[in-house]
Amino acid sequence: MKTVETFMEEENRKYYSQKGKGIYSDFKTFAASRRLGRACAFEFIPYARNVEGELRVYDFGVGDGQFARNFLEEVNALDSSVGKRIAYMLWDVSAKMLEEAQENLKEFSVESVCAPAEDCAKMKEAFWVRANELLDDVPARVFMRKGKKIYEVGENNGEIAVAEESKPPKIAAERMKGAPELYWIPVNLRAIGIVEEWKKKLREGGGISIFEYGFYGEGEITELPPEIWNESVVREYGGQPTVDIDFGFMGRRCGGKVEHQDEFVQRILHEKVFAVEMKRMDYLSEEEIDEKIKLIEKEGYDIELLKSGAEKSPFYHYLWTKEKK
Repeated sequence: MKTVETFMEEENRKYYSQKGKGIYSDFKTFAASRRLGRACAFEFIPYARNVEGELRVYDFGVGDGQFARNFLEEVNALDSSVGKRIAYMLWDVSAKMLEEAQENLKEFSVESVCAPAEDCAKMKEAFWVRANELLDDVPARVFMRKGKKIYEVGENNGEIAVAEESKPPKIAAERMKGAPELYWIPVNLRAIGIVEEWKKKLREGGGISIFEYGFYGEGEITELPPEIWNESVVREYGGQPTVDIDFGFMGRRCGGKVEHQDEFVQRILHEKVFAVEMKRMDYLSEEEIDEKIKLIEKEGYDIELLKSGAEKSPFYHYLWTKEKK
């Protein structure tokens, strides 16, 4: 039986080497959301104005480049003097994805790096690092506590199941101490390692801004019974296995601030908006929901529940900044 980490590593290598823009049909993300791009531009500009010189931005997991386009257009509209200083770096493990993104961004000055996110030696000094649904693709180990024993979750012939009692690494044992029993919990050791490497590359005054699918705290885990939680925490989309990011644990290990992505967008834009999934995932105002009410109802939404804020996306925003001395 393979560990989940080994299984993810093997499957993801095949997945990204074989697929180009066909990946878009496998996933729905907020990357193309204009409001998310605008919120990220508003987040970025105060930090950018507070430093001089080139602003090297690393965009990890670029997709088709639509987020980069939205972000760069919004920055230039808000403060063109900041936009002129940006050196935008597209980073992806898929050469096909990078080609597509560069084609979509041909009127902008962008560079690219084709490498795994973990290959941080290829990074120069960065002012800003941003990533969207990248870390949940990074291979992770998954554990379960039963009494005083810790079991590792693994894969065998396509089935994910509890494998055997194990001696987890020290950091994983730390995470599992007091964890709710019988729940599978990802311990994102390699994702945490990537964030730590990004921190080392960051220049003073800069930041790391991450958006990922995940959870925060034991209370969110135990909202569901173990059997339902365990079925969802390690998933496959289009043949690619992914895991949730444990933002509470990552925050304790790496520092930084964590909030729901929905709350981030509303706080930054000072606008009441709601996460809606149709052909793509986006943020809509009440007025826009009313304009598209029939289309939204076809997707199975209860409009009253949606407008009440009961429908929340399971995405989080993580921000770590390097204070100027």
